[in-house]
Amino acid sequence: MAEYSGVSKQAISQYENGKTKPTLETLIKTTLKEIRANKGDHVLIGKLQPIFELDILDLTKRIEIKTKSIFKKDYNHNDNWVNEFISNFIVEISKPINENEKNIEYVATQLLSEYIRKLGFDGIKF
Repeated sequence: MAEYSGVSKQAISQYENGKTKPTLETLIKTTLKEIRANKGDHVLIGKLQPIFELDILDLTKRIEIKTKSIFKKDYNHNDNWVNEFISNFIVEISKPINENEKNIEYVATQLLSEYIRKLGFDGIKF
């Protein structure tokens, strides 16, 4: 995926299991559709290279938070839902935004981004 790092994950995943690699033109067209660019819109596409190493939280990999045994003194029943929540949250923030509800739908991503930033990460990959 690093070869097309400036192009959306969804655009690349359409081709990952196929026998042919997508052309740059195909990737750009798919990305423009995903951002709902209209004819006449000004869109800038580029490849950025950071000047220092970034600490990125990778949500594309399965995250498994170990919960404590029910027989431990510090067991907390509320911890049992955390893995399911994280999995469902990743699915939800990866879905395309409904244009009619975009102000509401961005809230979850914004809240997560702020929290992750406060934990010391430079960005999120999902």
